[in-house]
Amino acid sequence: LVVRRGRRVIELSAPGPTKEGTVERVIETIPLHRVLVAGDDVADVASMRRAGELLGPRALRVGVVSAEAPAGLLDVSDVVVRSPAEVVAMLERF
Repeated sequence: LVVRRGRRVIELSAPGPTKEGTVERVIETIPLHRVLVAGDDVADVASMRRAGELLGPRALRVGVVSAEAPAGLLDVSDVVVRSPAEVVAMLERF
C-alpha cells in the first residue's frame, strides 16, 4: 500500500495513478494551450507543481488555502483563494 498524507487524513491506497501523473498524462496527450489546476491538499501540490513544470506560465495554479493547507501550497500557487466557492466565482467571471 501507498501512504498519502492529506488534509486531516492519511490515505492508504494501492499503487497506481496519482493526481500528478494524471495531470501529466492529460497535458501530454491532449494538445492543451492552457490549463487551470486548483487544489487544497498534498496531492494537489504535486499536481500543481507538475502542471507548472510542463506548461510554465500557461498553467494557472489556484491554491485554496485554509488553516489546514499543506506546506508548499502557496509556493506552487499563482492565485490564492479561501474556499472552493471562490474558485467557482473566479471561473464565473470568464
